[in-house]
Amino acid sequence: MWNYRKTIFTSIRSRIFIFYFILLSLFLVITVPLIFRFVSSAIANRVTEDIREEVEILEGLLDNDSRIKSKLALKNQEIKYPKDAGQLANLFNIYLSRRIPEDDTYLIGVLNKDFYRSSPEALPKILQPESPLMQSLIKIQTFQEGIKLQPNTKTGNILYIVKPIHFQEQIIGRLIVVHAVRGEQEEAFDTLKIVFWVMIGVFILSVVVTWFMAGKVLSPLSSIISTAIKITETNLNERIEVQTSGELAELTNSFNAMMNRLEAAFVSQRHFMNDVGHELRTPITIIRGHLELIDLDQASGIEQDTINLVIDEIDRMSRLVDDLSLLAKSERPDFLLLETIDAQSFLDTLSTKVQALAHRNWQFQIKVKGVLVGDRQRLTQAVMNLAQNAVQHTQESDRITLGASLNHGKLRIWVQDTGEGIDLSEQERIFERFARVKNSHRHSDGSGLGLSIVRGIVEAHRGSIQLQSQPGTGSTFLIVIPLNPLQA
Repeated sequence: MWNYRKTIFTSIRSRIFIFYFILLSLFLVITVPLIFRFVSSAIANRVTEDIREEVEILEGLLDNDSRIKSKLALKNQEIKYPKDAGQLANLFNIYLSRRIPEDDTYLIGVLNKDFYRSSPEALPKILQPESPLMQSLIKIQTFQEGIKLQPNTKTGNILYIVKPIHFQEQIIGRLIVVHAVRGEQEEAFDTLKIVFWVMIGVFILSVVVTWFMAGKVLSPLSSIISTAIKITETNLNERIEVQTSGELAELTNSFNAMMNRLEAAFVSQRHFMNDVGHELRTPITIIRGHLELIDLDQASGIEQDTINLVIDEIDRMSRLVDDLSLLAKSERPDFLLLETIDAQSFLDTLSTKVQALAHRNWQFQIKVKGVLVGDRQRLTQAVMNLAQNAVQHTQESDRITLGASLNHGKLRIWVQDTGEGIDLSEQERIFERFARVKNSHRHSDGSGLGLSIVRGIVEAHRGSIQLQSQPGTGSTFLIVIPLNPLQA
């Protein structure tokens, strides 16, 4: 049975789609965290450069640097290096009054170990003079820059630089520059959310486009598959239109060329079978006619036996020729002579005919009401061949069942026996021409074409034949044909 789920997940198109889906997913999973990390690192580097600049400006004032004084509009003012906390307070007043830091950046002046002044004056709770963080920064004795992790606060992590100011190896104060990174991180996160949703949109669009593009690229393969499914011995006319280039075009051309060779081989085979049937029938008839003219009363016993043996073999050869001709005709459009058939009456007649084949335990399971369109003679021949096959592989005590049912627009006819059965390895080839079951305990006088003829008749009716068998338990042949092959 065709498994939809299995086909979906094992087709080339699906595998390409799944591979591309996984590749894009990995790209998305890896890229978003990397972008966030790079953006966060870039923010930290920029902020660090900004707060370093504040320290450099204070150092310039301490050195009476004209460039720094010009930047702070103190060009004509002499700045002396502070010798005590009082002078440092004056310097802080000049510096803090002229520096307006960026958002979330705070400049804090410390005299000795006491908070003096900040810019801006409003500080968040975590940077208040008595806060643990501020007290830890005030106690730093050497130049230091770093980060204080504050994950559960409104300010977030704190980047800081502590610049101690010395006079005669004594610390008279400190400049503390801090920056709360929460604001930049939220802005970066908002931007990343936009980038993320854009990437999701591109991802979905890429996946959808991939699915359709894979289908477009692989459409010649789909055509090859659908064409191959349609191909039978009676339908070798299917070809695939070349609509692409490259390897798939070569594959399509090779497939069409193979079909041309295959069709030529089958046509040649049919012509050969027709020719054999036609050429052999005449000499067989002539030979048999001359043998029948011999007066057996004047022949010796050995001569009579020889003549009877030759006639018997000629009759067998004649049946073989008839079977070959029938197989050749089964592939022609005019093979069937369709008519409307009453199913019950047809099967009742078959029941009577099969019982005349041999003495067996015949059973019948026929409950059909309705009509079908088919060739009465060919269908009779198909069922009789199956029954004859069952007789040849059973004994008198074995049971042979002829059954039929009619539903869902199809007629099912089966022949079931309790004979020797067929090995699984033989079931694939049993419908081939001249095929015989190996290791069979029964001898068959047939040509080996009976089941091939059955299959030809059934397929001509747009039907199918199935076999279920186990060695030692018997076999069941099932014919399934539509009630009207013209509409199938």
